[in-house]
Amino acid sequence: MHNKRDHKPIWKEVVELPGSFLKELLSDLKLLPSKSKEKSMGLKNFFFRLFNTKGDWIVKAYVFFVLIILPFVLNHFFGPLFDAVFSPSPD
Repeated sequence: MHNKRDHKPIWKEVVELPGSFLKELLSDLKLLPSKSKEKSMGLKNFFFRLFNTKGDWIVKAYVFFVLIILPFVLNHFFGPLFDAVFSPSPD
């Protein structure tokens, strides 16, 4: 599938992508300076790396689904359940 030796197979990229993404996210959050202009540049770089993933279209679709679409779907289905469980009871 890949003709270069330095590329990983797609299944390895898909499996390793969330871990490396979270590792980069945590390092970005630790290294973000307190100045608002520099902080916004760090967030721009973060979102650029999110959509500029290495690999084929399937990896980009996986990242888009898992990190953007899936949280909204889970919130839609399980949000009322969490609201009912964790809301204070009226006395």
